[in-house]
Amino acid sequence: MKSRNHSYSALNLVARVLFPRSHRTLRRRELWFIAISLGIGLLVCVGFCVLLLWLNKRGHA
Repeated sequence: MKSRNHSYSALNLVARVLFPRSHRTLRRRELWFIAISLGIGLLVCVGFCVLLLWLNKRGHA
């Protein structure tokens, strides 16, 4: 349960950094949307970097 509270507060912190003008606390559904969006963005960035590294290695071989 304690780790759940940590992840919830970490998401709240990210939400406050991304949306500093929202004075109300964000709902759990909105926090899940932010978490999923950040996760998808991270996966896309990692996939793009892996693709670039693979193409670079293939070009030098």
